[in-house]
Amino acid sequence: KLAQAGLKYPHSELTFGADPVRHVGLLSQFPITQRNSQTDLTYRIGKKELPFQRGILDVTIQPSKDYQLRLLGIHLKSKREVEEADQALMRRNEAELLRQHIDTILKQKPETNLLVFGDFNETRNELPIKVIRGRYNTPGSLTDIQLSDDRGDRWTYYWRYADQYSRFDFVFASKGLVDEINTANSYISSDPNWFLASDHRALVLSIVPKDQ
Repeated sequence: KLAQAGLKYPHSELTFGADPVRHVGLLSQFPITQRNSQTDLTYRIGKKELPFQRGILDVTIQPSKDYQLRLLGIHLKSKREVEEADQALMRRNEAELLRQHIDTILKQKPETNLLVFGDFNETRNELPIKVIRGRYNTPGSLTDIQLSDDRGDRWTYYWRYADQYSRFDFVFASKGLVDEINTANSYISSDPNWFLASDHRALVLSIVPKDQ
């Protein structure tokens, strides 16, 4: 359907975690050179072993001959109550697993152009976001790229039932990437028809590589 509309994304990745319905996907105009998605991660709450619901999408794309960008796509457990365990604890544990994966990447190659993005189902002040972001000013810490719309608003998610606006969707950049983000051309979409597609608004990020 996208190709018919003139939008061609010939490269893709689809991550299947434990959730049989919801997955994390990526469409790319650029070649995917590495695939390292994590689909079988587990953690324990008490005596119960639980799976990372949607896994971690992890691919490296190559926009140009000498430039690579590693992308981690995330959709943490929703705030919906479930029988298996406390939904907040489930998100906390998924955040810990994501942080461990980030640490592994950046310890092996600290200069990696790493972008971590998605629906985290938490606000900036909550512990899972702090865990993922990492301790401030340490080698593995990530920078929260704080986007806004054309009115200066930062909310990305609207829950109609409670008439509640929240910022659940984030983009985090590694130290190797943060200086290449063109904030002037990065924003949250305020298209008047955004709600026809999703209850989340799209984040648009512009990256201008130093070695362009």
